[in-house]
Amino acid sequence: MRELETLRAAQGDGKHLRVPARTRILEDWLLQSLQSQPSDVTEIQVVSLGSGLDTRPWRLDFPENLKVHWICMDFPDVMDSKKALLRKAGAQCIPRDSPHFMNDCKNSKWPLKLSSWNGLGLDLSSISNRESVEEAARVLEESLIHHTSFDKSLPTVWILEAVLYYMPLPSAEVLLGALACLSRAAITGTLIATCIDTELLEASRKMDAGHIFAQLWYFDCNELLSSKQYISNWNTRREPKTTKDLAKELYNSDTYVALYGGAECAFIADLKQNSK
Repeated sequence: MRELETLRAAQGDGKHLRVPARTRILEDWLLQSLQSQPSDVTEIQVVSLGSGLDTRPWRLDFPENLKVHWICMDFPDVMDSKKALLRKAGAQCIPRDSPHFMNDCKNSKWPLKLSSWNGLGLDLSSISNRESVEEAARVLEESLIHHTSFDKSLPTVWILEAVLYYMPLPSAEVLLGALACLSRAAITGTLIATCIDTELLEASRKMDAGHIFAQLWYFDCNELLSSKQYISNWNTRREPKTTKDLAKELYNSDTYVALYGGAECAFIADLKQNSK
Protein backbone atom coordinates (compact mmCIF):
# COMPACT_ATOMS: atom_id res chain seq x y z
CA MET A 1 0.00 0.00 0.00
CA ARG A 2 2.83 2.41 0.80
CA GLU A 3 4.29 1.89 -2.68
CA LEU A 4 0.92 2.49 -4.31
CA GLU A 5 0.42 5.69 -2.34
CA THR A 6 3.92 6.81 -3.31
CA LEU A 7 3.16 6.02 -6.94
CA ARG A 8 -0.12 7.93 -6.87
CA ALA A 9 1.49 10.95 -5.24
CA ALA A 10 4.39 10.97 -7.69
CA GLN A 11 2.27 10.55 -10.81
CA GLY A 12 -0.79 12.62 -10.03
CA ASP A 13 -4.39 12.12 -11.09
CA GLY A 14 -5.04 10.56 -14.48
CA LYS A 15 -1.67 8.88 -14.96
CA HIS A 16 -3.29 5.45 -14.80
CA LEU A 17 -5.07 6.23 -18.09
CA ARG A 18 -1.97 4.93 -19.87
CA VAL A 19 -3.24 1.36 -19.36
CA PRO A 20 -6.72 1.85 -20.92
CA ALA A 21 -5.07 3.70 -23.82
CA ARG A 22 -2.65 0.84 -24.40
CA THR A 23 -5.43 -1.72 -24.13
CA ARG A 24 -7.61 0.06 -26.70
CA ILE A 25 -4.77 0.43 -29.19
CA LEU A 26 -3.76 -3.23 -29.06
CA GLU A 27 -7.34 -4.45 -29.25
CA ASP A 28 -8.05 -2.35 -32.33
CA TRP A 29 -4.89 -3.64 -34.00
CA LEU A 30 -5.84 -7.21 -33.13
CA LEU A 31 -9.33 -6.93 -34.60
CA GLN A 32 -8.00 -5.21 -37.72
CA SER A 33 -5.47 -8.00 -38.14
CA LEU A 34 -8.17 -10.67 -37.83
CA GLN A 35 -10.52 -8.86 -40.21
CA SER A 36 -7.81 -8.47 -42.86
CA GLN A 37 -6.98 -12.17 -43.12
CA PRO A 38 -7.06 -13.63 -46.67
CA SER A 39 -10.41 -15.10 -47.71
CA ASP A 40 -9.02 -18.65 -47.64
CA VAL A 41 -8.16 -18.34 -43.93
CA THR A 42 -11.13 -19.59 -41.92
CA GLU A 43 -9.39 -20.44 -38.66
CA ILE A 44 -6.78 -18.59 -36.62
CA GLN A 45 -5.35 -18.58 -33.12
CA VAL A 46 -4.35 -15.80 -30.75
CA VAL A 47 -1.73 -16.48 -28.09
CA SER A 48 -1.43 -13.85 -25.38
CA LEU A 49 1.78 -14.21 -23.36
CA GLY A 50 1.83 -12.71 -19.88
CA SER A 51 -1.89 -12.10 -20.29
CA GLY A 52 -2.69 -11.41 -16.64
CA LEU A 53 -6.41 -11.12 -15.97
CA ASP A 54 -7.45 -9.80 -19.38
CA THR A 55 -10.98 -10.74 -20.51
CA ARG A 56 -10.83 -10.06 -24.25
CA PRO A 57 -12.40 -13.42 -25.26
CA TRP A 58 -15.59 -12.33 -23.46
CA ARG A 59 -15.51 -8.63 -24.40
CA LEU A 60 -14.47 -8.21 -28.02
CA ASP A 61 -16.63 -8.74 -31.10
CA PHE A 62 -14.66 -11.11 -33.31
CA PRO A 63 -15.21 -11.59 -37.08
CA GLU A 64 -18.13 -13.97 -37.64
CA ASN A 65 -16.49 -15.63 -40.65
CA LEU A 66 -13.43 -16.67 -38.66
CA LYS A 67 -12.96 -19.42 -36.08
CA VAL A 68 -10.77 -17.79 -33.44
CA HIS A 69 -8.99 -19.88 -30.80
CA TRP A 70 -7.55 -17.96 -27.84
CA ILE A 71 -4.74 -19.12 -25.57
CA CYS A 72 -3.66 -17.17 -22.48
CA MET A 73 -0.32 -17.74 -20.77
CA ASP A 74 0.95 -16.46 -17.43
CA PHE A 75 2.54 -17.68 -14.21
CA PRO A 76 0.79 -20.79 -12.85
CA ASP A 77 -0.51 -18.98 -9.75
CA VAL A 78 -1.83 -16.12 -11.87
CA MET A 79 -3.59 -18.55 -14.22
CA ASP A 80 -5.09 -20.50 -11.31
CA SER A 81 -6.46 -17.26 -9.86
CA LYS A 82 -7.77 -16.19 -13.25
CA LYS A 83 -9.64 -19.44 -13.83
CA ALA A 84 -11.16 -19.24 -10.35
CA LEU A 85 -12.29 -15.65 -10.95
CA LEU A 86 -13.76 -16.57 -14.34
CA ARG A 87 -15.78 -19.37 -12.78
CA LYS A 88 -16.96 -17.07 -10.00
CA ALA A 89 -17.98 -14.39 -12.51
CA GLY A 90 -19.96 -16.88 -14.60
CA ALA A 91 -17.72 -16.70 -17.66
CA GLN A 92 -18.13 -19.46 -20.22
CA CYS A 93 -14.95 -21.41 -20.95
CA ILE A 94 -15.99 -24.54 -22.88
CA PRO A 95 -15.35 -24.49 -26.67
CA ARG A 96 -18.05 -23.94 -29.28
CA ASP A 97 -17.62 -27.42 -30.74
CA SER A 98 -18.61 -28.99 -27.41
CA PRO A 99 -22.09 -30.61 -27.46
CA HIS A 100 -22.79 -28.74 -24.23
CA PHE A 101 -21.88 -25.31 -25.62
CA MET A 102 -25.38 -23.94 -26.27
CA ASN A 103 -26.77 -25.08 -22.95
CA ASP A 104 -23.71 -23.74 -21.16
CA CYS A 105 -24.06 -20.47 -23.06
CA LYS A 106 -27.61 -20.02 -21.74
CA ASN A 107 -26.41 -20.56 -18.20
CA SER A 108 -23.35 -18.31 -18.46
CA LYS A 109 -23.39 -14.67 -17.48
CA TRP A 110 -20.53 -13.97 -19.87
CA PRO A 111 -20.68 -16.16 -23.02
CA LEU A 112 -17.46 -16.89 -24.88
CA LYS A 113 -17.31 -14.72 -28.02
CA LEU A 114 -14.94 -16.93 -30.01
CA SER A 115 -14.43 -20.61 -30.77
CA SER A 116 -12.31 -21.71 -27.83
CA TRP A 117 -10.29 -20.47 -24.88
CA ASN A 118 -7.43 -22.14 -23.01
CA GLY A 119 -5.39 -20.89 -20.07
CA LEU A 120 -1.84 -22.18 -19.63
CA GLY A 121 0.12 -21.63 -16.44
CA LEU A 122 3.74 -21.22 -17.53
CA ASP A 123 6.69 -19.13 -16.37
CA LEU A 124 8.00 -17.54 -19.57
CA SER A 125 11.54 -17.58 -18.20
CA SER A 126 11.45 -21.37 -18.64
CA ILE A 127 11.29 -20.60 -22.36
CA SER A 128 13.27 -17.38 -22.74
CA ASN A 129 16.23 -18.59 -20.65
CA ARG A 130 16.94 -21.54 -22.96
CA GLU A 131 20.36 -21.68 -24.59
CA SER A 132 19.02 -21.61 -28.14
CA VAL A 133 15.99 -20.41 -30.05
CA GLU A 134 15.39 -23.93 -31.34
CA GLU A 135 15.31 -25.41 -27.85
CA ALA A 136 13.01 -22.63 -26.63
CA ALA A 137 10.65 -23.24 -29.55
CA ARG A 138 10.58 -26.98 -28.85
CA VAL A 139 9.79 -26.55 -25.15
CA LEU A 140 7.14 -23.91 -25.83
CA GLU A 141 5.49 -26.03 -28.51
CA GLU A 142 5.43 -29.08 -26.23
CA SER A 143 3.79 -27.07 -23.44
CA LEU A 144 1.21 -25.54 -25.77
CA ILE A 145 0.28 -28.78 -27.51
CA HIS A 146 0.11 -30.76 -24.27
CA HIS A 147 -2.06 -28.28 -22.36
CA THR A 148 -4.01 -26.29 -24.98
CA SER A 149 -5.61 -26.46 -28.43
CA PHE A 150 -2.53 -24.92 -30.09
CA ASP A 151 -2.03 -25.94 -33.73
CA LYS A 152 1.08 -24.54 -35.39
CA SER A 153 -0.41 -25.11 -38.83
CA LEU A 154 -2.83 -22.25 -38.11
CA PRO A 155 -1.89 -18.59 -38.52
CA THR A 156 -1.07 -17.15 -35.11
CA VAL A 157 -1.31 -13.66 -33.65
CA TRP A 158 1.09 -13.34 -30.73
CA ILE A 159 0.33 -10.66 -28.13
CA LEU A 160 3.07 -9.47 -25.77
CA GLU A 161 1.54 -6.61 -23.80
CA ALA A 162 3.90 -5.18 -21.18
CA VAL A 163 6.00 -8.35 -21.17
CA LEU A 164 9.26 -8.21 -23.13
CA TYR A 165 11.11 -5.41 -21.34
CA TYR A 166 10.78 -7.12 -17.96
CA MET A 167 13.37 -9.68 -19.08
CA PRO A 168 16.98 -9.21 -20.25
CA LEU A 169 17.34 -8.47 -23.95
CA PRO A 170 18.98 -11.84 -24.78
CA SER A 171 15.99 -13.60 -23.20
CA ALA A 172 13.55 -11.43 -25.13
CA GLU A 173 15.42 -12.28 -28.33
CA VAL A 174 15.17 -16.01 -27.65
CA LEU A 175 11.43 -15.65 -27.07
CA LEU A 176 10.88 -13.66 -30.27
CA GLY A 177 12.88 -16.22 -32.20
CA ALA A 178 10.87 -19.08 -30.71
CA LEU A 179 7.58 -17.41 -31.68
CA ALA A 180 8.87 -17.04 -35.23
CA CYS A 181 9.79 -20.74 -35.31
CA LEU A 182 6.28 -21.74 -34.24
CA SER A 183 4.76 -19.43 -36.86
CA ARG A 184 6.78 -20.90 -39.70
CA ALA A 185 4.58 -23.95 -40.35
CA ALA A 186 1.66 -21.65 -41.21
CA ILE A 187 4.02 -19.47 -43.30
CA THR A 188 2.49 -16.40 -41.68
CA GLY A 189 2.42 -14.90 -38.21
CA THR A 190 1.70 -11.58 -36.52
CA LEU A 191 3.29 -9.97 -33.48
CA ILE A 192 1.53 -7.25 -31.45
CA ALA A 193 3.68 -5.93 -28.64
CA THR A 194 4.75 -3.04 -26.45
CA CYS A 195 8.10 -1.79 -25.25
CA ILE A 196 9.17 1.31 -23.31
CA ASP A 197 10.82 4.35 -24.84
CA THR A 198 14.31 5.59 -23.94
CA GLU A 199 13.00 8.34 -21.67
CA LEU A 200 11.05 5.93 -19.49
CA LEU A 201 13.95 3.47 -19.30
CA GLU A 202 16.34 6.22 -18.18
CA ALA A 203 13.82 7.45 -15.61
CA SER A 204 13.61 3.96 -14.13
CA ARG A 205 17.39 3.73 -13.85
CA LYS A 206 17.60 7.06 -12.00
CA MET A 207 15.01 6.24 -9.35
CA ASP A 208 15.98 5.61 -5.76
CA ALA A 209 16.39 2.01 -4.67
CA GLY A 210 13.15 0.65 -3.28
CA HIS A 211 10.92 2.69 -5.60
CA ILE A 212 8.29 0.60 -7.37
CA PHE A 213 9.78 1.46 -10.79
CA ALA A 214 13.48 1.45 -9.85
CA GLN A 215 15.58 -0.68 -12.23
CA LEU A 216 12.40 -2.45 -13.32
CA TRP A 217 13.06 -2.65 -17.06
CA TYR A 218 16.01 -3.87 -19.13
CA PHE A 219 15.91 -2.17 -22.54
CA ASP A 220 14.00 0.26 -24.72
CA CYS A 221 12.11 -0.12 -27.98
CA ASN A 222 15.05 0.93 -30.17
CA GLU A 223 17.25 -1.79 -28.68
CA LEU A 224 14.56 -4.43 -29.15
CA LEU A 225 13.78 -3.59 -32.76
CA SER A 226 17.48 -3.51 -33.68
CA SER A 227 18.20 -6.87 -32.04
CA LYS A 228 19.35 -9.79 -34.19
CA GLN A 229 16.33 -12.06 -33.61
CA TYR A 230 13.84 -9.29 -34.29
CA ILE A 231 15.55 -8.13 -37.49
CA SER A 232 15.95 -11.73 -38.69
CA ASN A 233 12.36 -12.78 -38.11
CA TRP A 234 9.95 -9.84 -38.02
CA ASN A 235 8.92 -6.95 -40.29
CA THR A 236 7.48 -3.93 -38.48
CA ARG A 237 4.34 -2.76 -40.29
CA ARG A 238 4.64 0.86 -39.24
CA GLU A 239 7.06 3.08 -37.39
CA PRO A 240 6.61 2.35 -33.67
CA LYS A 241 5.05 5.22 -31.74
CA THR A 242 4.38 5.84 -28.09
CA THR A 243 0.92 4.99 -26.86
CA LYS A 244 0.62 8.67 -25.93
CA ASP A 245 1.06 9.70 -29.58
CA LEU A 246 -1.12 6.85 -30.84
CA ALA A 247 -3.97 7.82 -28.51
CA LYS A 248 -3.88 11.30 -30.02
CA GLU A 249 -3.51 10.07 -33.61
CA LEU A 250 -6.13 7.29 -33.52
CA TYR A 251 -8.70 8.64 -31.09
CA ASN A 252 -7.96 12.38 -30.96
CA SER A 253 -7.52 11.93 -27.23
CA ASP A 254 -5.54 14.35 -25.09
CA THR A 255 -6.46 12.61 -21.87
CA TYR A 256 -3.47 10.29 -21.93
CA VAL A 257 -0.65 11.31 -19.56
CA ALA A 258 2.75 9.71 -20.05
CA LEU A 259 4.41 7.86 -17.21
CA TYR A 260 7.24 9.88 -15.63
CA GLY A 261 7.69 11.83 -18.84
CA GLY A 262 8.27 8.67 -20.87
CA ALA A 263 5.81 6.24 -22.38
CA GLU A 264 5.35 2.77 -23.77
CA CYS A 265 5.70 2.20 -27.49
CA ALA A 266 3.35 -0.12 -29.36
CA PHE A 267 4.09 -1.90 -32.61
CA ILE A 268 2.74 -4.60 -34.89
CA ALA A 269 4.93 -6.84 -37.04
CA ASP A 270 4.63 -9.70 -39.53
CA LEU A 271 6.76 -12.82 -39.87
CA LYS A 272 9.49 -12.43 -42.47
CA GLN A 273 8.78 -14.83 -45.30
CA ASN A 274 12.46 -15.48 -46.01
CA SER A 275 13.52 -15.98 -42.39
CA LYS A 276 15.05 -19.30 -41.39
